Amino acid sequence: MKYFLNIVFFSLIALVSGCETTNTEREASDSINAKSGQEILLRAFYNVNPDCSLNGVPKVIVASAPAHGVVTTSTVSDFPHYANSDPRHKCNARKVPKQAAFYTPESGFVGVDHIKLRAVGNDGPNDLQFVTFKVNVTK
Repeated sequence: MKYFLNIVFFSLIALVSGCETTNTEREASDSINAKSGQEILLRAFYNVNPDCSLNGVPKVIVASAPAHGVVTTSTVSDFPHYANSDPRHKCNARKVPKQAAFYTPESGFVGVDHIKLRAVGNDGPNDLQFVTFKVNVTK
């Protein structure tokens, strides 16, 4: 019995050590300018396959809310912006649905605000993008 349990135990270890998880989590930061009380686009998230078919619209979540304004999201239709080196560059000629995040600073606020967004793609938790924004708000 002890021999059998050892075989099972070591088989499980070998099985688990052979597992591989993929995590395409990415982080980015951006510094942008805004006018007090006026809405601006922070970023629009999209997910297009190499054949230009849609791979779902990412879900955008406010991971860290601004202290001096509000963030709203909505689905918009616009052209993607893939680099010339990306195989999906040819898809830039066709509008796709995007999940856009907008920021509106409080009226009268002047200074710096910080926002962190989390975008979850069609592959769920294995397809995450975090973007931190430093927003310089002027009159």
